[in-house]
Amino acid sequence: METFLIPIDYTDKSLKALEVAFSLASRIEAQLLLCHVFQPPVITGDENEPEFALPAYETKKHAVQQLRKYVNMVKSNAPTAVPLKFTTKAGDVVEELLDLVRARNVSMVVMGTGGSNSYMARVFGTTSEELVRHAPCPVLVVPKSAELGAISHIVYASALRPSDTEAVFVMAKLKKLFHASLSLLYVERKGQESRINVAVLKNYLLHNFDEDEVAYTMIEGKSVVDGIEHYVKTRDCDLVAFTVSDHALWKDLFHSSVTSRLLHTLNIPMLALPKHGKATALAHMQEKAGQQMDSVHPARRYKKGKQSPVKLQN
Repeated sequence: METFLIPIDYTDKSLKALEVAFSLASRIEAQLLLCHVFQPPVITGDENEPEFALPAYETKKHAVQQLRKYVNMVKSNAPTAVPLKFTTKAGDVVEELLDLVRARNVSMVVMGTGGSNSYMARVFGTTSEELVRHAPCPVLVVPKSAELGAISHIVYASALRPSDTEAVFVMAKLKKLFHASLSLLYVERKGQESRINVAVLKNYLLHNFDEDEVAYTMIEGKSVVDGIEHYVKTRDCDLVAFTVSDHALWKDLFHSSVTSRLLHTLNIPMLALPKHGKATALAHMQEKAGQQMDSVHPARRYKKGKQSPVKLQN
């Protein structure tokens, strides 16, 4: 069974991520793993006394009780039966989550972001960025302000590298899962001569697909981010995806201020595929789901702008 990891910080962001995770998991019979990472408080003595920490079990016990209460609330509000597990970890948020991804063979991380200037919000904003950079599995980042609805148009922003072939394959599977349209977007910087043969690389990436399966668009922008923002705002897009890259034209995507800008201005989920890792596992998961969705009653689907069929309340 596939596993989706949802980091929990007890804010509305977590609830929004859970709504998305529940909706996806119910389609493909995946299980959810909720995790709260806490830091045991440290008490520092004066200059004549050494530092000491509270007993770890006291903090752990409180963390488990708090998360168990939260999980019970989630179960009581969820209209679909999705297997749900939870765990608590003590330490650095990013390190603990990455360790959990590997130890539990996590298929995808689904996490919320944005909407607050609190300390925890800043920590989780940084966590999103670090997980996108380092996670060996896809990371789906859901803005708190996102309006959940049917995913009808998926955009994969590509640097047109041959290594993006796997990502295009994954996105094509995702398109079938949601019965959506898929666009491959390439942004060329204004005033800069292209160093690649765009036509050749585009054909290389799309030669396995019919024209009506993947639409190709090339636009100009001051930067890759400006191009993506303009495209999404002028089209009816529901999900933006990209592959984590150290490509010079794309590295600005991974600065926290830039990703924050995209998430807050676009208000739609962003899916980051790992440069090296388990992207193909996501494709196999989607293929299995596609076989099951043929028997789903049309009433299960919902229109964009309408309330999600999975609505959790705190």
